[in-house]
This record gives sequence, C-alpha cells and structure tokens, in this order.
Amino acid sequence: MTYRLFAFLTLLLWNTPSQATVWPDRNTIKQARQVHRQTQYTVLCHLPIGDQNRIHLSNNELLPQAATRVRWGYIASGERLGLLFGCWHSSCLLNGKLHTGHRCCQQQNTRYAGFATDLHNVMPLLPKAAGLLQQYRIALVPIADEVWPTCGLKLSHSSHLLEPPDTAKGVIARAYLYLHEHYGYPLSIDEITLFLAWHTEYPATDWERAWDNAVYKLQGTHNPFISEGTQ
Repeated sequence: MTYRLFAFLTLLLWNTPSQATVWPDRNTIKQARQVHRQTQYTVLCHLPIGDQNRIHLSNNELLPQAATRVRWGYIASGERLGLLFGCWHSSCLLNGKLHTGHRCCQQQNTRYAGFATDLHNVMPLLPKAAGLLQQYRIALVPIADEVWPTCGLKLSHSSHLLEPPDTAKGVIARAYLYLHEHYGYPLSIDEITLFLAWHTEYPATDWERAWDNAVYKLQGTHNPFISEGTQ
C-alpha cells in the first residue's frame, strides 16, 4: 500500500477524532516555557501572558480563573499520525498500567516520539483552545455555530471545524506544513491548499521568527516555512 493511499485512509479514520485531550510531557512543557519566555503570547488569539501564567483578555471578558491560566498544548493532534504509524490503537504497559494512544505511540515509534516532543508543535493556549485544536479540523467556517468574542475564532460544532482568527492562520498553517514535511503528518489536498494559501497571505511575523530561532537553539531544527519564507 502506497504512503498516499495509507495517509488518505488515515484521514478517513480520523473523521471522528477522540474526545480526550492529550498534553505534552513535563520536560517538553518545561522546554516550551523556555522557548516562549520572550514571546509571551498565546497562539490562537495572540493574547499577552502576564504574571502567574495568566492570560490577559483584550475585551475584559469574564472567565473562571482556571480558564485563563496558560496550558501548553499541541497545535496538531497526534491521533492522525498515530493512526498512520499503526500505533494509536496498540496497547502497552507503562508503570504497571495499561495504556493506548499517545503514550504507547511514544514508546513504540521513534518518529512519533520525535513528533510528541517537537517544540514547533507546542504552544501556550487557553485551556479550551488546546482541546479544540485536537478535536476539530482546521478549515474555513463560512457559517459558524460559535464565534469567540476574545479574538473572532469560529467554530462549527456540527461539522467539528475550527477557523482560527487571521492573526493565527499563518502560524497554524506553517506548523502543519512543517509537520507534514518533517514527519509525514497526513493532510488532505484541500488542507495543503488552504495552509499554503494562509502561509502566503499571512507571512511570518517577528514574534514567530523569534519562536523559531528559540526552538532551533534547543532542538536544532528550524521550521523552514518560517525561517526561509516561502516554500
């Protein structure tokens, strides 16, 4: 079976993603904090991060205290890649407990383990946003069921689609394109077309280049879609 066909079948399997949010491990989060020490903005809504890892909402939106604490999450869901590599539904014993999914893939597949700790895919997020990025597809949402007043993020709950605000479209696109190129992360033709369009329309900012350079200093890899501009 060719890679393209297997990737296509993976996308079909991922039409109904799992509802469990997967978080990076402690060491990866520690490194991500170091990377973003100077950038100090969340990825989806580009909100400033203040004292005690609290996010400052631009319109004084009232949220529970826990909802404004930064969570370090993945931009792209590991489930797609785990399905492609054939480890997502495997079982493994870790610390005397039986696990499946993300943790088994980290143990059983070296490429997935690299993906799981890659700092180009770990960003500071609102807690709710971290879950949505793993459970919803990134796409255009012409008719939204919900629009976040904080930044204009659009959601279609019926279709499980998420359209980032304009400030985040380029960042999200370049992260996905990097993962597709570096790990073979499965993307549909429509997704690649959309991400390349966003990459061109919303070029990398100084903030994004600072993030890329900080990641390079820690793990030795650039995201070429940031560091080299157009691909």
